[in-house]
Amino acid sequence: MFSVICTVFNKEKELKETIESVLSQDYQDFELILIENGSTDNSLSVIHSFNDPRIKLIQTNQIGPGAARNVGVAQAKNDWLAFLDADDLWEKFHLQNILEVISKQPNINFFSSSWKVLKSNTFSSSTLDTSINSPPFWTSAIVVHKKLFNQVGGFPESLPAHGEDVALWIQLIRLQKGIHFINDLSASYRADSSNMISKEFKVSFPGHIFSTVNLILEKVQDPELTILWKKFANKYQFSSLSKSIISGRFEKRNLKYLFPETDL
Repeated sequence: MFSVICTVFNKEKELKETIESVLSQDYQDFELILIENGSTDNSLSVIHSFNDPRIKLIQTNQIGPGAARNVGVAQAKNDWLAFLDADDLWEKFHLQNILEVISKQPNINFFSSSWKVLKSNTFSSSTLDTSINSPPFWTSAIVVHKKLFNQVGGFPESLPAHGEDVALWIQLIRLQKGIHFINDLSASYRADSSNMISKEFKVSFPGHIFSTVNLILEKVQDPELTILWKKFANKYQFSSLSKSIISGRFEKRNLKYLFPETDL
């Protein structure tokens, strides 16, 4: 049923718990594809400590997260792709919840659950009620049918890291005309994991959302839909600009990637 795609790079401290959160799922019809992407710590040893036939190990050499996920998808034997970062967690009912929704929505091929953000023993949540102030999707909460994934060409590897995922989600939204959001907190984003600098202050390629939305707008004829797409792009760009300010990498020239004729 599900192929779980998990890329691994220097996550030895969190990886064991992440893998266990998959293996302990209530719904057990899945394979776990771990793409070990050239880690320099003991991540590979952590993987080898598990002896479970559902685990499939693929080794790559620091080819980028999007490219590594594409390698994993190419080896996936199941129709539904569930993505998980190597330092994040699922609740036991995560896949079961998604399965139940899939059975009720057979024409939908793109889903997201709600999620928690864990930091310093506290958490905040991203649900339908709070999504206006947070990104509408996150990689470890996403499930997509492989047919739809392949239709858009997978993760665009030409974009820098941390841009290819959002660019793909936008293309999937365009193709399916939306995303089915499951309002249950079944995934957890660990904001204070190892490699914290890259996770806390990662700055997406400034123009990736702007460029992707412009490509979509070439085919959009509805003026109201055009405004909505531009508002979507601006929301993400404001988030990226905020992170660049926090991390000390703000560049004024990146303001050109905002659509000036609309607000948030």
